[in-house]
Amino acid sequence: MDLRPSISKEGNDPKDAATRLGDLIDKIVRYCPDAVILVAIPLASCDTEKPKMPIYRALIPGLVRQRRKDGDHVIAVDFSTFDLGELRDCLHPTNEGYSIMGDYWYDFIKQVPKGWIKEPVGDDPKREENGVGRRVLPDKMSILGIVLCWGVYHMCWV
Repeated sequence: MDLRPSISKEGNDPKDAATRLGDLIDKIVRYCPDAVILVAIPLASCDTEKPKMPIYRALIPGLVRQRRKDGDHVIAVDFSTFDLGELRDCLHPTNEGYSIMGDYWYDFIKQVPKGWIKEPVGDDPKREENGVGRRVLPDKMSILGIVLCWGVYHMCWV
């Protein structure tokens, strides 16, 4: 949602961004149907270069709700009570802010409905020497362990 093209390389239209997020969720579900996906609603920001962020943030619950209605195990994670005073530069948390954010994630993970996290679907993943699971999807996109990106938190056996 940043106004600077050097940062928002795919544009800064909130509806387009929400569509891309929905497509990403759908792709995760397609490749890992037993996935539990926690979709983070991005923090508010004091950055004046992100005036469209509130519109994007408002679109996320609806796209999550639709996928949940379709039977996907998707939850919107709302950080609206996160104190913006814990952001050191209007975007990145302070060290204490990261600790607080970890507490938020822990609370959200504990709210995953019982029965959603099951034995993985498919073959057991091949493990690398260091024990970290790795799976390469047909489009060559790699997912390592638990994927955390601003917008999607993906828990899946990979």
